[in-house]
Amino acid sequence: MSEIPTAFSAGTAEFVRIESPEELAFWVATVNGADGEHEVSLIIEPAAAPEADVVEVAAAVVADFDELVRDALEYLDEALRGPEWALSGTDLALLDGPGGAFGEPEAVIWGDGTWMLRFQESALSVAEEFGIGVNFVGRVPQSVEDLSESEEL
Repeated sequence: MSEIPTAFSAGTAEFVRIESPEELAFWVATVNGADGEHEVSLIIEPAAAPEADVVEVAAAVVADFDELVRDALEYLDEALRGPEWALSGTDLALLDGPGGAFGEPEAVIWGDGTWMLRFQESALSVAEEFGIGVNFVGRVPQSVEDLSESEEL
């Protein structure tokens, strides 16, 4: 078993390991986006060093962060209007309002290379407490993640 690094580079970002439960390896990097700094996290369970393909995913997310956020916002706007979400008239008005309904994006990458863009802030009722996520396969948004029943790490 290889040693778990305290830091590693992925593209232009430096990922630094942070304190986490023993069974997890958790790194965080700060990336500069068009609207400020954002966090990109990598979580591996059970704790292990990141594989090269996962570091490549992290580098791609860092490099294209703003474009991926735009793609996720477009996907959310379309997906949340579907009948399975049954948004209230108030929530639909927020989707149509100026400035957008979502803020504070962060990326979370897992040890298998899957990842999600989570919007920590939203006035939509479906996004209460922990925000709302968009799961990606590679660079393509695939599904909306309801985080309303999530637990804090």
